[in-house]
Amino acid sequence: MNIQGMKLPVIVYHKIILLYLLIIPLLCIPVSSSSILSDSYCEEIGTYNNNSTYQNNLNKVLSNLTNKSSVTGFGTYKAGVGSNTVYGLYNCRGDLDSPMCHECVQEASKLIITECPSKMEAIIWYHECTLRYANRSISSHFEDSPIATEYSEVYPDPNLAELLRDTMNGLIKKAAYDNSTKGYAEGKGILTKYVDTLHCLVQCTPDILGSQCEKCLRSAMTTMPKDLTFYMIFSPSCNVFYRIGYFAAGTTNNDSAVPPTPFIKGTNNAYLFFLLRQQIVLGVQQFKS
Repeated sequence: MNIQGMKLPVIVYHKIILLYLLIIPLLCIPVSSSSILSDSYCEEIGTYNNNSTYQNNLNKVLSNLTNKSSVTGFGTYKAGVGSNTVYGLYNCRGDLDSPMCHECVQEASKLIITECPSKMEAIIWYHECTLRYANRSISSHFEDSPIATEYSEVYPDPNLAELLRDTMNGLIKKAAYDNSTKGYAEGKGILTKYVDTLHCLVQCTPDILGSQCEKCLRSAMTTMPKDLTFYMIFSPSCNVFYRIGYFAAGTTNNDSAVPPTPFIKGTNNAYLFFLLRQQIVLGVQQFKS
């Protein structure tokens, strides 16, 4: 059939324009990584000079940790002697594969220098990994401060708190004392009032398994609100997370198409990309109708 000269209905033109307007903003967003930044913290214990021995050792540490992250989800490294010694550590979320872990640590090792220029100790948290360095030993003992948090709106179900406590208690025991988990455990429960799924996740760094891991996770639990749709708390040694409905895990399926919007510190291009993608899907559906 010859379509030259055919005139499309006005409604079709409108739908094409709608799709165009939805797609163009997406093309203008520099989404260079799927890793989602949460926060960073710069310790005020001292600074180093450019081109100093400490800076050179820090660069060695960050480079080594980045390389390690391509093969394992947790790593430590030390460079230097005396007052110029730099200790480094990273830990990736337990459900991530090696490429996703490496991507997060690689990005974190670059951004931590920008976020905390010339600082002798710093930590940066992503949803996918934690990276830190210091001029003191930071492995094999737990630290529950400083912290970073993310959260969203209140969830209207009085049964949430009890289900959350029961689910978290089981996961904390599993993460802390089941060595096969390497400090990571996730689980879920059902909220019957609105037939929603509660997803929970806890994780310690693998160097503090046992009572230290449990202590760190329970410390996080004591400060955690138990009536929200989404909550996440990061500390240097452990993380605790829960979300109702949607769970953006590295290797698990999502239960719903669109997550609730959390309050998120830092940049979140990947999340913005997701939201815009949903708008394009809606536009396509409109076009087909």
